[in-house]
Amino acid sequence: MTLALPAPERRLLAQSGYERVSAYASADGGYGGFAQLVLRSPHPPAPRPGRPLLMPLPESIRAGDFVWGPDGAIWTGGDIGRFNRITPDGHASTIEVPALDAEPGPIGFDPRGGLWFVNYGDGFYNQAEPVLGRLAPDGKLTQVRLPSGPRPEGGAVVGADGKVWVVRSEYPDRGEIDRVGADGKVSRFSVGVEPGPIVTDRRGGAWFVESGPRIVHLTASGKRRVFPVPHRGFVGDLALGRHGDVWFTHWNRRSLPPAIGRITPSGRISERTVRHVGSPGSILAAPDGNLWFTTQFPRRIVRMTPHGKLKIWRRGAAAAGTIALGPEGNIWFGAGDQNTLAAFRP
Repeated sequence: MTLALPAPERRLLAQSGYERVSAYASADGGYGGFAQLVLRSPHPPAPRPGRPLLMPLPESIRAGDFVWGPDGAIWTGGDIGRFNRITPDGHASTIEVPALDAEPGPIGFDPRGGLWFVNYGDGFYNQAEPVLGRLAPDGKLTQVRLPSGPRPEGGAVVGADGKVWVVRSEYPDRGEIDRVGADGKVSRFSVGVEPGPIVTDRRGGAWFVESGPRIVHLTASGKRRVFPVPHRGFVGDLALGRHGDVWFTHWNRRSLPPAIGRITPSGRISERTVRHVGSPGSILAAPDGNLWFTTQFPRRIVRMTPHGKLKIWRRGAAAAGTIALGPEGNIWFGAGDQNTLAAFRP
């Protein structure tokens, strides 16, 4: 197919590297229709400080939830029996899994290179016995059926030891967190009402949010330690810091402005107010000590230095959903409703 672009569009494509355009096609004697095409220049520019690289994706790729693979590429879910793989320079391809008769949602890779995912095709969020899957590097597919219990809501994450933690909630009853190994063994932990976002630490434990609001640390043996969050409100997301501290986004704090909170390894809780940026959502603690987080209403991408100084970006904020650190050192954001990735150079 040949597509002729006006000169202004060619200049825009050369500057930005990517562009999504509408195209109309028709056949002789047949009906026509519109479609969205994603154009990529031969040599897209690299992300620069203060100028994010926006990467629109084809309609078949969902950028809302993505994980980084050991091959340095982004992996997302696709249609039934498919994953999508996107390299940092924008090349997209499809990975077919013939034995998978469901729509996968990636959770993350374990140390052995296996990709864990949720099985949406089996009604993952509705059925009493949800199914997890693992795709080994050699293509072998393993599926683990979780025991009957609350619905899987609030997230799932792969720990450094390769075990998967799954949050399960059934308001107003107590929730549950399952820890699943590659051998299919499931450990079950009863927790409080409405458990939410979860992250794992380097010692095999996990941190998660409970309604209250409270942040809870759960060891691999099931020992709990509860940290009540000041001023109540809503905890949006958690991130593990470089020194073992836990960072969290906090809003609706008894009519107070939103804040970014921190729990030190010794258990000390502190918060830093962030004004005029909207409600903080996802958060990432970068190795250089900076914090990156997204906001909603309006959508923004924000960087906070260790001294509390804020830098706000509006460009690229439409992609402010999932947030992750890439192996090349860039900060990546993705949004399923925009089908767009954005990369920032810290």
